[in-house]
Amino acid sequence: MNVWKIGSKYGSEGNILEIFGKYQVVFAGNADDCILNNVKCGDLVAVADGFSVLAVAKVLSETPQTIEHFNFDETDTKRFAGAIGVKVKLYHLEKDDYLWYKNRKSFSRAYQINSDIEELYDNYSNAKFDIQSYAKTLGMVNDENDNDSIINSSINKYIVPIYQRPYSWKQWQLEKLIVDIFEGYKIDEPIFIGSIQFSHPVPLLGTKKKIREIIDGQQRIVSFLLLIKFLQLKYPESTLSNVKLDWLETRVNNGEQQKSLKQVLELEQLPDGDIGLEVNTFFDNMVCLGELFESNKGESEVDDGKDNQFEIEKFIAYLSNSIHFICVETRAGLSKTLKIFDTINTAGLDLGGSDLFKIKCYEYMTSKADYGEEAFKKISKLYEIVESQNRDYAEKNVSVRSSMDEILEIYKFVLVAQNDLPKWMPLRFGRDTFYERLFDSILGVKNWSKFGFGKNAKETKIKTEDIQKIINAKYEFENILIDSKSSETACCDYLICWSRYHRFRIIGIIACAFCKDVTCENIELLMQKLARLFVIYSCNYAKRINYMSNFLQIIISELCSQKLITAAIEEIDKKINEAYKGEKSRLEHVLSHLAWNAKSKALLCRLSAMLDELDGTLNPHELTQKLFCTDIDIEHIQSYNDEDMEARAKIQEEWGDEINSVGNLVMLERTINRSISNSFFEVKKEQYRNSDFVSVKKLCQKQNWTQEDCKQRKEVETERLTKYLFELERK
Repeated sequence: MNVWKIGSKYGSEGNILEIFGKYQVVFAGNADDCILNNVKCGDLVAVADGFSVLAVAKVLSETPQTIEHFNFDETDTKRFAGAIGVKVKLYHLEKDDYLWYKNRKSFSRAYQINSDIEELYDNYSNAKFDIQSYAKTLGMVNDENDNDSIINSSINKYIVPIYQRPYSWKQWQLEKLIVDIFEGYKIDEPIFIGSIQFSHPVPLLGTKKKIREIIDGQQRIVSFLLLIKFLQLKYPESTLSNVKLDWLETRVNNGEQQKSLKQVLELEQLPDGDIGLEVNTFFDNMVCLGELFESNKGESEVDDGKDNQFEIEKFIAYLSNSIHFICVETRAGLSKTLKIFDTINTAGLDLGGSDLFKIKCYEYMTSKADYGEEAFKKISKLYEIVESQNRDYAEKNVSVRSSMDEILEIYKFVLVAQNDLPKWMPLRFGRDTFYERLFDSILGVKNWSKFGFGKNAKETKIKTEDIQKIINAKYEFENILIDSKSSETACCDYLICWSRYHRFRIIGIIACAFCKDVTCENIELLMQKLARLFVIYSCNYAKRINYMSNFLQIIISELCSQKLITAAIEEIDKKINEAYKGEKSRLEHVLSHLAWNAKSKALLCRLSAMLDELDGTLNPHELTQKLFCTDIDIEHIQSYNDEDMEARAKIQEEWGDEINSVGNLVMLERTINRSISNSFFEVKKEQYRNSDFVSVKKLCQKQNWTQEDCKQRKEVETERLTKYLFELERK
């Protein structure tokens, strides 16, 4: 392992250590440097200004590349065009740790300080978790000696990190802020705005400033910044004119948010109407804050007959000295930082499952892979693709939608398959718990080995390219089903969703993502096979699902290994054949006592209705709407509780199990079922004629309904249902 000294100054740009930290890249000389090619992954770097080492880093990439390869934003790409750099994990040193090293070369070996740099990097990369808290006022000063103010551009610089959500406060939130401020101002009483969470401060070279990332509190701090900007424009002669507004930078949305904020901060006068800005939340909220300020300012003035002008200096002093915060600073990885955020977050936006994944994946990619801030762009692109596909669905006027939560649920099964994690894990742990414990294991935050997250979990690789495959595959899969001309395929998809194994509908999506023989025919056949298998085992085993789940997880593993869909279909066929030998008699028993199991009753009566309807004139969409989206009941043709109270017990005794068998059950529109209640068959039959279901209309051909009719119908239904499910016509 070598130790290299790299200069922190770059030509006329001066000290650019902040750029190194932002992109986790250090410039390693010019293309002509012969020493450049000696830099290896794992080497250490001492970043120095010619007198002292100010930062230490470890090289993550094997080969130095031009700056265009590192996803710098447009402005910085132009600034440093032609520079050569390497990916690193960089730590800014505390001032007390600066290491004297007078070497003016921009790029060289650092033999003399090898052991010192190794020790410093080890100390900073393994720094213990630390948390500090303190109270501060808003403050609006430019005083290097004032440590009690949040807004002090002489010593403070705040960064809204790339993984944060955009600034998005609504009018009601701004109104509550202004009302709270004026309520305190009227009675000269301080107000508490809540807690704010920052990252551990990092020194900004060449200044006395320290940089902190805002973990929690962005919405409030930005709103105060916009209020101050409005007051500067409204009262240009006030003491606020001396307050600098360069103390906050946002890196959200790949720099787009910063451009919008800069447009507002560079305004030289209050706008009079539309000033031609594109959609700009910062501008809209500054205007809104101004209107709220004006309305509340008027209410705060005393009507005593005197010429009462608003005392802006008094109000500025109140803002500066009477707005109180509790600040929490943490030195920790993102995962632990987010746990703290979740504990103290009361005023901000809750982070959902996919939000947390985005941030933890960003931490994984920046700490375990060769990425800097561009990692977040790569992850965010996945979310953008999902939104784009949803817009496409909307234009097609179909009800299908995707979400990253849904995509991550599928990826959970894929990760288990690819990394040989316990097969029970996807069903045991919900999506959020799974990813929390997986990232804890990978990043070394917490040991969950007792819960199955052992060695394989710790070595799991998160691949954004696989997530994108799943996103694209889901879109392709849903379009195959939408465009399918097969009514049977459409109905089978619904049967899968109604079964006990509905979570394994994702097998079709995983097949589209990882298999080479993806065709409409193969996907449709796969769904038909899965529907048969799921119905058989859903009906035969009301509570036992582990056996079938393990088999399905094996199918997923094979699909993830890029095996053919046709091979998976063959495995499912084998399982259906196996079921025919051991499960056919069990299914016949279920059909004889069908009314007692709601899931089996719903599945098999719908399947029976489907078989009657397949030869009709309805297209796939019309048929699935009719069978699966209509309010229905499962009707006892001979009522279990006959309306003849005196005959009821006798009927139940004579009919025995037949009254609850498939022969006596039929799917019927709920409105019709409720209208006929427990009437005699002759009365029911008149209403049956109004039904749209072929199965019901068949009953209208009967003069009456006897136990013998029920037995005959049970035999017919049992034969055709088992024939369809076990594909007996192929045996």
